Amino acid sequence: MPEITVGQIGLGSMGGSVAKCLIDDGFDVLGFDISEEACDSLSEYGGDIAASGAEVAAESDILLTALNYPEIVEEVYLGDGGIVEGAHDGLVCIEQSTIPPEPARQLAKELDERGIEMLDAPFLSGGPQFARNGTMVLPIGGDRALYDDEDIQSVLASMSREFHYMGAVGNGKATKLVSNIMALGHVVLSLEALSLGVAQGLDSQDLFETLKYGAGSSVMFRVAVPSALNRDFSPSFPVKSSQKDLRFALRAGEDIDFPMHVTNSILQLYTAAAASGYADEGSSAVVKVFEEWTGSSLESDDEVEVDIDDPVYTA
Repeated sequence: MPEITVGQIGLGSMGGSVAKCLIDDGFDVLGFDISEEACDSLSEYGGDIAASGAEVAAESDILLTALNYPEIVEEVYLGDGGIVEGAHDGLVCIEQSTIPPEPARQLAKELDERGIEMLDAPFLSGGPQFARNGTMVLPIGGDRALYDDEDIQSVLASMSREFHYMGAVGNGKATKLVSNIMALGHVVLSLEALSLGVAQGLDSQDLFETLKYGAGSSVMFRVAVPSALNRDFSPSFPVKSSQKDLRFALRAGEDIDFPMHVTNSILQLYTAAAASGYADEGSSAVVKVFEEWTGSSLESDDEVEVDIDDPVYTA
């Protein structure tokens, strides 16, 4: 294991899980988050906590950021007490937030002017559970020589089952937008389809068990649908985040005059869920919209368990 310190700014459900993965693999991890609870969680697991993003930058060899909106990413990097303020020669930043490609490219340009190298490597595959057990897929954008660096590769390997070089910086973000359209779209489509089945008298759990390894299944079907059947709408990835990511994708389409009719329809269904009061619930809460329309509930009589031995978790 390389003797390097990895910084992690953003210790939420994804960033915090990645930080713990790195600790499990023997890395020294220095974290920072505005949430005291998130910092305490990492500290109790064996990570060190910094007082600011600048301190993380000053003491890290490789620095990861997992944040929310482009404005927050910009502030964390360029604002007072931010990464640039504490950066040193040789610091490499790996930006993992779900933001549009263009802000990532602009940030990389501004960092390059200050002598800081950056890759973008957003998270694909499933959510926090994949981040925690190191089975994510990472699309990587940035300089090829930096991507090939042995220390960089060891950090990427620690948090993922596989990672792929996608070309110039920003291309990782573009890949993430494509993935999100597919994943969020399949959640909506799956729940709409199951709602039709239940409205016709089929049992929701029987449907799930019958379909979960069929031709119409997917990772998102097997991961997200059980939460709807179990009425577990805890916001590991809330409806409002689904809206945000789909709006980013539509913005990218507008930039190249590409009319994305299906993606817009997917967004409208999540917007309907938000308008009904479910914005802060998990993305599968969109099922409540369908249930209002059909008058039938997808709630299962027995708890539907996610198969932790499923290859999507363990491969």
